[in-house]
Amino acid sequence: PPPPGQGGRDEEPELCGIGIVLSQNAQMELQVLSMNEGGPAARSNLIKRNDVLYTIDNHDVYKKTIEEVRPLILGLPGSTVVLGFQRQGMRNNRPVNVRLRRGTVKQDLKNIPNPSPRPS
Repeated sequence: PPPPGQGGRDEEPELCGIGIVLSQNAQMELQVLSMNEGGPAARSNLIKRNDVLYTIDNHDVYKKTIEEVRPLILGLPGSTVVLGFQRQGMRNNRPVNVRLRRGTVKQDLKNIPNPSPRPS
């Protein structure tokens, strides 16, 4: 049998994200549609709706598809990822880089004192 921690289907780590919902706009840019309440993206207070995604960990992802960027955003719980966004109306047009720690929803909810019900 494989040594502990290697191989074995039961031990496959669960990948998680940063609680962000992206949508492709008419210009084929990936824009922030929404963020999961209490998730890493929302808690950062640095990402805004309609921000355009330009980079992930310094990889150019401008005008890539959601399917292409998803594997770059997902990772092991507790690992970090740096997303670069362009915000409409920014004078210098420099991207906003946001470092986020990936987490599962269960972990995220521990940091909310009183989780409110999701709006229907």
